[in-house]
Amino acid sequence: SSDVCSSDLSNVDTMISSFANEAFAYFTKYASPEQIKKKIKFENISTVKMEIIDIELLNGYKSK
Repeated sequence: SSDVCSSDLSNVDTMISSFANEAFAYFTKYASPEQIKKKIKFENISTVKMEIIDIELLNGYKSK
């Protein structure tokens, strides 16, 4: 389907890798990072925060 989920991060002051892993990299169990980024539109996000998400998507989900 062509549905896109919007994730507004304007109220996120700090992002750490463990949050990005739990919140977004979880989906790498089901889809590639490229597919995930086509389905989730990240809004109001800094370059640094997007880089953290990109790294976690590339590394994949790390369950505890």
